[in-house]
Amino acid sequence: MRIEQERLTKYIKEFRLESKLDSYPFELSGGEKQHVAILRALALSPKVLCFDEPTSALDPSLKNEVRNMILKLKTTGITMLVVTHEMTFASKISDYVVFLKSSKIVEEGNRSILSNPATQELTDFLASEKQNEQTGNPIE
Repeated sequence: MRIEQERLTKYIKEFRLESKLDSYPFELSGGEKQHVAILRALALSPKVLCFDEPTSALDPSLKNEVRNMILKLKTTGITMLVVTHEMTFASKISDYVVFLKSSKIVEEGNRSILSNPATQELTDFLASEKQNEQTGNPIE
């Protein structure tokens, strides 16, 4: 139990949440709520962490905080399954990518498929996302 508490204390400090330990959920920002949700999951010492659009509905600075938290967690060796429409983020955190369309696997492979897709569907999706990023209309 002591080891788990030390590990969680380390994460709390690392993700700068010490000042929020006595806060109620309504007192937290969206990004802080995401951080707390991730810490709550880490408390269970999972072998796999699952994220479903972890940065959706967050403003840009909070998105970066959550992205950075996930990037730091990647170094811990915990397996992570991340569902996202943010392909730039996916290319930074992924070791393996599965691209789905209409609940069917269209393409899968290492992260290089995001820069060199083999299917027209992934090519079209990446082009659409790039256009949305340029116009300020993110997919999420």
